[in-house]
Amino acid sequence: MQSLYVAYMMSKRKISTILILSGIGLALFLGISDVTDNSFFNSCSDSCKAVHQSSFGTLFGIPIGFVAAGIFFFVLYLHLYGKPIPVLYILAAMTGAEAYLTILQVLHLEAICTFCIGFFIILSILFLLFLVKKHAQSSAVAVLFVFFVAHFITFPPVISIKPSLVRKIDRPQIQVFASPSCEHCEDAITNLEKICTTSNIDLVLRPVGLSAYDRQESIGWVCNALFDNDNAASRCLAEKVVYQNERKAKAINEGQLSVPIIILKNKSGEQTYKGWTPSVKKAIENQLLAYQSMNWRSLEDFSGSFQNTRETDDTFCSENSDSSCSSQ
Repeated sequence: MQSLYVAYMMSKRKISTILILSGIGLALFLGISDVTDNSFFNSCSDSCKAVHQSSFGTLFGIPIGFVAAGIFFFVLYLHLYGKPIPVLYILAAMTGAEAYLTILQVLHLEAICTFCIGFFIILSILFLLFLVKKHAQSSAVAVLFVFFVAHFITFPPVISIKPSLVRKIDRPQIQVFASPSCEHCEDAITNLEKICTTSNIDLVLRPVGLSAYDRQESIGWVCNALFDNDNAASRCLAEKVVYQNERKAKAINEGQLSVPIIILKNKSGEQTYKGWTPSVKKAIENQLLAYQSMNWRSLEDFSGSFQNTRETDDTFCSENSDSSCSSQ
């Protein structure tokens, strides 16, 4: 019996060592991919890219993969020198933090990174391997404690929404999906502002990010527009708004993130236009004139003036293009 126990412990130690080394390798791989302009994630699914380009991809400006790798190296050191209890509590803390980040992926970013899920599985197995009955309750408390601490660090209850956001719901809108570096978007917004000023119509900007830099700029704009205070929590919520805009824009463009996209909308319906050309501008002006003369009737009554435009409105900016803007 004793020999079987010794064999079991040796096997458990080997498995634990392999899993720790696997965790280090995966964490370093993710960290290196993050600092190399996300070149790896650009070729992966949108979910992986969304997670690693989000604010949850770094901790104090350091890619989260490098942070995890550093902790895992310390865990490996303690493991090799026979200190299982400190290893247990470190793994408990990491499991709690990773569980929270996984929930954020699903509920907040609405994206799931398969590499992050793999890392969470490695952590969970390691935690169970080091778990002993004597410390089961306290280690479970450690998991929950770190989970809730991570939540209050990410979303502290100090958010104040601007009351000026309330507007009449029956007023027509022009919604513009735009990215900060897109020249076509800038031109469209400048022209549409003039039209909206004279037509008593709301111009609603829906910022997106064609690049990581653009996304941060868009998040900052949404944060300043929606909230009285600029902090980690308000930026996280603003980030969710930007990602929702990007998903909507991709749905309109059959999976491609290209802007500008312009939506004319009132309570009776909406019309969507892609790109910004003189013909699109003229069609929108005609549509708004029709609105005013017909007392805001349904958009469907005036859709004929747009039929010839949609075939040619192909001047736009696209994600991951060689240049920021292109005319196709």
